[in-house]
Amino acid sequence: PHRVEATYYDDIYPMSKHGLRAENLPCFIPNDRSKKRLIQDTQDWHPRTGTTQSRSFRILAQLTGTDFMQDPDDENMKRAREKFLTEIQSPRYARLRDWHHERSARALNIKS
Repeated sequence: PHRVEATYYDDIYPMSKHGLRAENLPCFIPNDRSKKRLIQDTQDWHPRTGTTQSRSFRILAQLTGTDFMQDPDDENMKRAREKFLTEIQSPRYARLRDWHHERSARALNIKS
């Protein structure tokens, strides 16, 4: 029969006789440059003082395409709020709200 040499793991785990051995798997051992870069990157996770944003927040904005969005001005906010308040007082909104509440109650078996 084929004889397999004993390994370090055989001494530690004598009952473990499966075919997979972790000793042959590739392993990443960071060097000093990668450690330094990791430390610098984690420092950037913290927000800066004042009104500036952290680097990670800017990266997120770039990924989502919101990096050039502007804050809405007061006039646009006021118009949007007025439109919303007008719509929630309309008969159409009331019908939709009542329909939704009834459907939800039926789905939850509160109302038959």
